[in-house]
Amino acid sequence: MTEHRTFSTRPLLIAFMALVMTVFCASAMAQKPLTSPGKKKTTGVKKPTGTSTASSTNRNTTTRRNTRTRTTPRTTRQNYDETFVDSVATDTEADDADIVEATMACGIKLYGKIKRDYVDNANALKTLTSAIKDKTGGKTGCLSNTAGIVIFGGNGYNSEGLPSDMIETLSMCNKNKYTINDIAITNSGWWCVVYNGNKFKGMIPSNMRSNLQSYIDKGELIESVSISDNSDYAFITDKSCVASNDADVAAMNEALKMFGDITSVCITNNASLMRCNDGIFFWNIPSNVYEKIKVMESIPACVKYTDSGTYVIFTTDGHVAFYM
Repeated sequence: MTEHRTFSTRPLLIAFMALVMTVFCASAMAQKPLTSPGKKKTTGVKKPTGTSTASSTNRNTTTRRNTRTRTTPRTTRQNYDETFVDSVATDTEADDADIVEATMACGIKLYGKIKRDYVDNANALKTLTSAIKDKTGGKTGCLSNTAGIVIFGGNGYNSEGLPSDMIETLSMCNKNKYTINDIAITNSGWWCVVYNGNKFKGMIPSNMRSNLQSYIDKGELIESVSISDNSDYAFITDKSCVASNDADVAAMNEALKMFGDITSVCITNNASLMRCNDGIFFWNIPSNVYEKIKVMESIPACVKYTDSGTYVIFTTDGHVAFYM
């Protein structure tokens, strides 16, 4: 039996006025910067549905929507975003067989989701791997399916398959003894070299260029940078964590909440990984990357990988682990 009720117009008017006031107050609060007790102020974060913003961090986390025409379809990243929200932000995450966690022998904690059905489309970088196999002192580097580079010391390097203008930039840093902080390269042609903390050169998305410069102009130092083939980007400064895609912002928030400040970031079309003070958070990375990190005895300082499952990992004691 259906029950019918009759309402007077006065309660409806009161309810409508209350709703208007609620929306107005919520809007006003959303424009205020988020503040953590006893910590630095953080900027407002565009928080994806089902995720939470870390409150115990010295970093600021922001998002800048990428409006550039993408070089590859966005379908994969959209699926990644939905998967992240469905499995990380609900109580069912423990039932997901691809959610993994471990503690390395060195004490670094690992948590995230792995992808077991990835396809290896990468070429073997035999020249590069032959050059670095017996070297120590590796600091950072990056790779794509067809190119790779490893930075030794402040500005020495071995590379394979890089575009000529990128090699010119690396040579300039080496000749002038500039410190290379981080580096990025993609299959689609993007590349970036960050040096001396507040300088960069590269073929990068226009909104990434303006965003990097805006943080440099505020006096922040760029510590890590990453670009995906579909033109998304992320970078870490000494005060902020920035990403152009909501999925990466969500991952950053989880990483900050679980393991503290992010020191290094790597994103691809399908995945993201953040090295933090107390652990490594990752989402949708190829399973072999996780398996390698898990059994390493040295402490990882920086992890770069591709969706094909190739990787180069730099440790705090200068060793380089790689599959490329």
